[in-house]
Amino acid sequence: MDRTDEQIREEILVEIQKEPEINAPTTIGITVNDGIVTLSGEVGSYLQKIKAESAAKYVYGVKGIVQNNIDVKYFYARQATHTIYRKGRI
Repeated sequence: MDRTDEQIREEILVEIQKEPEINAPTTIGITVNDGIVTLSGEVGSYLQKIKAESAAKYVYGVKGIVQNNIDVKYFYARQATHTIYRKGRI
């Protein structure tokens, strides 16, 4: 029995949420068209990007990942730098 694109998308979302390396702050968009997945959004590290793609690949019904458009934004590095600058001004 074939799965709908929406069923595939929902299972990918569940699998990504189960992944311990993928934690907040992350925003991952998932689009599925005839079993072909496109990932988009932002994560905090390259490892999180790879884990999101890996989680999507192993969901039943996924035929392939056409694009992994997830950007890596080093949230924690930016936050730490901001804190250092604030402390320097006090």
